[in-house]
Amino acid sequence: MGATETSNPEATEPQRLNIQSLRPLSSFSYSGGRNEFRRLCQTIFAGGAPRFLRTDDNRLVVFRHADLRAMAVIPELGNVPSGVLAARAKAGADAGESFVGAAMVDVFANQFFFTNEPIHTPLRRMTLSQIGPKRMPELEGIARSCIRRILDETPRDARIDFVQDVAVKLTVSFWGELVGLTADEMAAMVTVVRAMSPAFSATLDVEELRAADKAFSTYRARIEGAAMRSLTAGGHPFVEGLAAELARIDLADDPDCAGIVPANVGAMLAGVLTDGFHTTAVAAVNAIWVLAREPDTLAEIRANPELLTAAIAEAWRLEPPALMFNSYAIGDIAYNGFLIPKGTGVLMMWGAGNHDPRAFPNPARFDLSRGGQGLTTFGGGAQICPGRHVAMMLTRALIEGLEAADLTVEPTDEADAWVEGHILSELRTFPVRLGPTPR
Repeated sequence: MGATETSNPEATEPQRLNIQSLRPLSSFSYSGGRNEFRRLCQTIFAGGAPRFLRTDDNRLVVFRHADLRAMAVIPELGNVPSGVLAARAKAGADAGESFVGAAMVDVFANQFFFTNEPIHTPLRRMTLSQIGPKRMPELEGIARSCIRRILDETPRDARIDFVQDVAVKLTVSFWGELVGLTADEMAAMVTVVRAMSPAFSATLDVEELRAADKAFSTYRARIEGAAMRSLTAGGHPFVEGLAAELARIDLADDPDCAGIVPANVGAMLAGVLTDGFHTTAVAAVNAIWVLAREPDTLAEIRANPELLTAAIAEAWRLEPPALMFNSYAIGDIAYNGFLIPKGTGVLMMWGAGNHDPRAFPNPARFDLSRGGQGLTTFGGGAQICPGRHVAMMLTRALIEGLEAADLTVEPTDEADAWVEGHILSELRTFPVRLGPTPR
């Protein structure tokens, strides 16, 4: 398929998609990160871009809203299995079992986003049983308690970094309480979570990879250790509930396709909560960053609190925490008259779907009336993130906590410090002052 070819509606058999013939994503001078992502969307949706793109290592790149939504529900489009992930990480490494990035691979292998059927559904279902909509009222009480404590400890009218001083502290406190981290462990985990950020780089150099790998090793040890300690001690329903459901899963590991079943609840939590600790904080910061620049919207929300959820969804449409996610053809995929062969890597640019003008007219404009329908912020199909419920609850509770404390977030005049070269849209720092809410 060339840059301008389309499918033949009269073809009786799908035509094999020649991914190598597609235009490379790098030809748009894109290497990751929020700023380049925004420039990319302006270019590829301006007209003349092909239906699909490819990465330099010949993964198919899907970026149009309609294609993202349609392909997400195709059963043969699965997650990258843990064995394939490990093989990619080992490529080019020295011979032997140990390689730089091994700790990261070990953590991610226990995350259901690196599993397929029959392992994927039971792991997803047990996770949703603990962090799905039915559990939000209980979890919200914990979140609000954490928020009050953090805001009480945060200085007023002084420069702070909202990322580390508020958002990361919130996710660490919230998940730490559920898992059973001690106060000292939570304090240390704030630094560890920040150090894990380079793992989300689109192109890591060896030293960055080594540093991130060390952080992941520390993270895994602390989360698994705390969870197993809590399971033994009792009185931690979050850990105990997951452990009981995990014990009922009797499936063989299949690293090359279905993935693995975590060996224990601590290993599972270390995998699942990678996004809980890190990416949920990114999501909260991005929403606050957008809304701080929309004073009229904030005033409207104060008058109509029921609009807050829609405002957060629209903020995430503009600044989605995750820009893309790797998928994998676990079988031949027939789509739009083309055949995508089994074993093909597929890069789903979920963030780009939110900037497709065919789905969202004038996509660069904040528009509270959009209603949050059709968003690709948290993926889709089997890849939709179950943590989206917690992310929304924590962000909403944080904004409401600021309002209850009569505080408003006032960005300083410092330049925005977006992390470049990442698969996330992440602020390295967000310098602000917490001042009184204007009346």
